[in-house]
Amino acid sequence: MTEPKMTAGSARLYRNNELLRQWPAVAYSATEVPPGEATYRLESQEEVKGAQLSTKLDSAWTFRSGHVGSVTGLPFMAVHFKPRLDARNRARAGVSVIPVSVQRQPGAPVGKVTGLNVDESIDDGKTWQRVKLARVGDKWLAHVTNRSGTAVSLRAVAKDAEGDKAEQRIIRAYRVN
Repeated sequence: MTEPKMTAGSARLYRNNELLRQWPAVAYSATEVPPGEATYRLESQEEVKGAQLSTKLDSAWTFRSGHVGSVTGLPFMAVHFKPRLDARNRARAGVSVIPVSVQRQPGAPVGKVTGLNVDESIDDGKTWQRVKLARVGDKWLAHVTNRSGTAVSLRAVAKDAEGDKAEQRIIRAYRVN
């Protein structure tokens, strides 16, 4: 088995739809922005060359922010999927219920999650199918149809009461036996 190559990627930060900064790789970065309240969008794309699973990961966060007196956590949300997989990251064929949660960055303001959509793809993201979601408290259950011999890609969009939004896409999240 060949080892996956280094991750290639990029990140871009927009303020009111205007590009403020871009980075040639996806990594933690602190950056100063102009004063005043604005709508920001941070986008990141990464690709792992030679990997068989999680080959492409795309994320975007849209949020409002203004001047603060000190470094503070941004209201980013992350959607976490917890499919039941074997030791080789494979799921059984058939309908599978995947627990889904929305996590916040520590120390960031928290708005109530008001919407979550999840889609699945079995053709590496060329086409997507909306999956049925059931909310259970502050978590969800996604009903995904696993088709034998495929790789399942997952995409999610989460929104909160403050107008913040997270978009995530994982190409080839797991395989199906």
